Amino acid sequence: MLSAIDLNELILGEAGLITQFHDGDGLDIKLLDQLYDHLEEYRTAWNERDEVPKEIVRQLMGVAIGLYQDLPLYENAKDRHYAPIVATLATSIELILSTNDNPEDGKLRDIVQINF
Repeated sequence: MLSAIDLNELILGEAGLITQFHDGDGLDIKLLDQLYDHLEEYRTAWNERDEVPKEIVRQLMGVAIGLYQDLPLYENAKDRHYAPIVATLATSIELILSTNDNPEDGKLRDIVQINF
C-alpha cells in the first residue's frame, strides 16, 4: 500500500497529477490510473477497519479540490472535458472513505458513473 509520502509525490510532486494539471498540462492518464490502483488498495485494506491513517485521508480529500480549482484553465479547450473525470474521481474517493462501501461491489471506476 502506498505510503503518505509516496502518495504526496504522486499527486503533488514535481511531476505529480495535480501539479501537471495546475501547470496546464492536462490530466496525465497514467498517473490517474496509478491513483485509482492505489485507491483500490486503500479501499480493500480499510474496508474492515475502524481507523484509517489520517495523513493519507487528508491528502485524498485534497485531490478533488486541487483539480476542481484548476478546471477553469481548461474551459475553452475543445478536446479536454475534465469535469466528469474529476467528479468521478471525487466520488470514488468519497466512496472509499464511506462506511457503506464494499470492495466486492466492483472496481471504483465501474460503479461510479457520473454523466454530465
